[in-house]
Amino acid sequence: MSRSNLIAGLIFPLVLASTTAAFAAPIVIEDNVAVAAVKTATNFTPYSYTNEPSFEGYYDTVTTGEPNAIGKTYRWGDVVGNANEYDVDTMTIDRDNDAGTISFTLKTRFDGTGLAGTKRSDWFIDTNTPLVPDGFNYAIVLGAGTTRGSLAAGFYEVTSAKTSMQVWSGTGGYGVGGLLQFCSDNPSDPGTCDQSASPGFGIAPPTLVESGNKIGDIALTTVLSGGWYYVTATVSGVNLNLFNQFDILAHSADCSNDALWGTVVTESVPAPAGLALIGLGLLGMGLLRRRAPA
Repeated sequence: MSRSNLIAGLIFPLVLASTTAAFAAPIVIEDNVAVAAVKTATNFTPYSYTNEPSFEGYYDTVTTGEPNAIGKTYRWGDVVGNANEYDVDTMTIDRDNDAGTISFTLKTRFDGTGLAGTKRSDWFIDTNTPLVPDGFNYAIVLGAGTTRGSLAAGFYEVTSAKTSMQVWSGTGGYGVGGLLQFCSDNPSDPGTCDQSASPGFGIAPPTLVESGNKIGDIALTTVLSGGWYYVTATVSGVNLNLFNQFDILAHSADCSNDALWGTVVTESVPAPAGLALIGLGLLGMGLLRRRAPA
């Protein structure tokens, strides 16, 4: 083998090994989202909390976001309704390059079935603008029966989706968490929203995929422990490079009575086999240096 061919053979594994992306450890997204309830019609009228005096929250007027909500003042809080029924706590994301899978586990109080036929929501992912919740091009569809949608469970490219307002447009007598903004924790009462972290911001996020192209599979499991439901969707059959940087939105239910959102960035770290190749490459480069003529 010529010296140039040997160098090429040693350098290529170095490049190959350095491009493997993986999580250094499972990533946990905490609930930092406030929701505001609207009436179950498309006019975005603020919902009255006269029957829920214990609701914790703050008032804020929307100036940016959903056009139909701009200029209206809503009461925002961590959970709309009963926290023991709809609270969302965390989303844990773990990627297994060897198995070619990535898993998403939502920790929630919601048991999967609520008033007026409430079901779980789909979980939305965006890779185009992962630093802001302004649109979602992929989704983890939990499947017909688990949700009120008609699509089979799987990982989808999204072509159309419904907001909680649209899902509930034909149902009266309930308040729906139709709007979302960010909040900060109350230091004296951890887990509850203290004040707005994004004043004037209010978007109507999607909760249910209406149509899309299935490009991967999911395995869905639910475990009840300590009063919390751990809903895990493990995605397979998808190029994991898609998940190098993305943001994710998940709700407790299709009514969006609680939600969480966050940005996920994977670390570029070599896989174990890649580390061995790097060592081999460095050793070979050293041998070449020793053999080079003076």
